[in-house]
Amino acid sequence: MKRKTDTGRPTWQAQFDVYLAAVDGAPASFVLDMGLAPHVPVRSHPLRLQVRVRLLHPREDGLQDASELKAMGEVEDAITGRVSAMLDGIYAGRFTCEGRTTYVFYLSAAQAVRADELASIIGDLGPYEWEWLTEDDPQWDYFTGFLYPDPLSLQAMANRQLLENLEAKGDQLELPREVDHRAYFPTREDAVAAAEDLRSVGFRTDEAKPLEDDVRRWALDFHRVDSLAHGWPDEFCAEILKIILPHGGTYDGWGTVIAGTAR
Repeated sequence: MKRKTDTGRPTWQAQFDVYLAAVDGAPASFVLDMGLAPHVPVRSHPLRLQVRVRLLHPREDGLQDASELKAMGEVEDAITGRVSAMLDGIYAGRFTCEGRTTYVFYLSAAQAVRADELASIIGDLGPYEWEWLTEDDPQWDYFTGFLYPDPLSLQAMANRQLLENLEAKGDQLELPREVDHRAYFPTREDAVAAAEDLRSVGFRTDEAKPLEDDVRRWALDFHRVDSLAHGWPDEFCAEILKIILPHGGTYDGWGTVIAGTAR
């Protein structure tokens, strides 16, 4: 992701989205404010605060069970509300792994001395045990290096939104249709090599096009007939990324026409 060099606190519309990943081999669920991402790092908030809460009844895989959804929602509201109001905290998101949920904030330098008061600021969380830590993180490396999704997870988030939009328009996702894709490459040689690999797995490729761009200098459009049901978009995106990333490519996503009629 691209970094900006903000000197103050920016304004943005919070856009929390979810994705699944693994942390040290264990399943993990992430919820991240993607609306915040373009503004990172926020220079006015160089101190990272993590509040970790132990789940009462985690699933066998360590993720949150549905039975705790309401209670943990109240815990989140309490923590985020108090840290935001009393410590000027920026809530970046949370992740759940191995029976614990960790809430991640960034605090202003002026509030660093008050971090030791966190026990009284957050107060009683009922039956939930919790702990916290603070670390200097002026570049927001934890956000960009750990919380932010990898290319496949990021594309899966985009896929979910695309599929919801298609279904809302009456698309019958199970019907195969041609799906159009685009990727960008730094050189023509990279684009040509990627095109050859894409054709080997059934994609039809167009000629690479030069662009007036210092970074994304060549565009490659490619196409294949696929279904969009049963999670298949995540599968074909994984297939595409596996091909284009070694060639220095950046995937720009997919599009298609609506198939079928509203039911």
